[in-house]
Amino acid sequence: QHKILTRIRKMRMNNSIGKLFLTVSLMFNIIQDNNAEGGTCGQKLSQKKDLWEIRDTITGDVITLKEEVSNLREEVSKLKNVVSTCVNKPDVKCDNAELKDDIQKIRNDLQMLLSATTVGVPDCENQLDGRVNIRATDRVFKTQCLNGWLVFARRFDGSVDFYRNWTDYKNGFGHTDGEYFLGFNQILSVLKQGSYKLRIELTTWPDQGNVTKYAEYSTFDLAGESEQFRITVLGYSGTAGNSMYYHNYAKFSTRDKEHDTWSGNCATMWLGAWWYKGCLITNPFGPYMSSSQCDVAAQCMYWGNWPENIGGPYNRNYSFRKMRMMIRRV
Repeated sequence: QHKILTRIRKMRMNNSIGKLFLTVSLMFNIIQDNNAEGGTCGQKLSQKKDLWEIRDTITGDVITLKEEVSNLREEVSKLKNVVSTCVNKPDVKCDNAELKDDIQKIRNDLQMLLSATTVGVPDCENQLDGRVNIRATDRVFKTQCLNGWLVFARRFDGSVDFYRNWTDYKNGFGHTDGEYFLGFNQILSVLKQGSYKLRIELTTWPDQGNVTKYAEYSTFDLAGESEQFRITVLGYSGTAGNSMYYHNYAKFSTRDKEHDTWSGNCATMWLGAWWYKGCLITNPFGPYMSSSQCDVAAQCMYWGNWPENIGGPYNRNYSFRKMRMMIRRV
């Protein structure tokens, strides 16, 4: 017990939440030892004094940590003002690279604080519907939960452009209260926790009765960025038709990074991003239409194997009103 107290006194906290947690754990062990071992009244008073001393140290470190978070927020505010000046005053020369490095540093610091302090759940299992704080393998983020499913892509009004570059799809875009793509970094952090299945839901326009159908895949996985987020989708069941069989084992492509098997660029051809091969029989991240009619065949939010013919050959002329992609632990 004396060694434990000495270890705590020597520990330099440096505002590290991990060390704070360790210190509290050690305090708990000391209290447990006191209850179990007995000891003289004088010894217990001495130990109590030691614990008070450590408690005061921890309290001070927590206050310091809060001050650091406040300082980080002030830095973010200052950077926003600088960026605003750059945008609104073309005559002001800004070092974009330096600004980018500063912003990234702050983001990393905030991510570390969030990872250590934010309470979250690993996925949407047993969670209420709505926005939920997820604390997955190596990061913390917010997303929507629906009937136990974690929603990682959602479209319903065309307010967010899905014709994006590689970096956007890697990090995510949009807002979880509206249309969004969660980002491959976040999706992978969840998939690392176990086995998951995939569900894709599509909803028609009123001309087809606002019908929602689904395609579910009992096996779903993604490779890392070094393998271009290659997709595995197996074990189809559902009512929407299996339009993912063709895209199984394909690499993800965006307008600036092409990994399809076609001689051209599928992403720029179909104005989207997807696990294209040569090229597609579905395009959920294609342009959003304001009606069920695609301006150009398949250059829209289309799903080729819908069970009814609702938009020409292979339904290439029908653009759906709503789409969402979700995962759930098997």
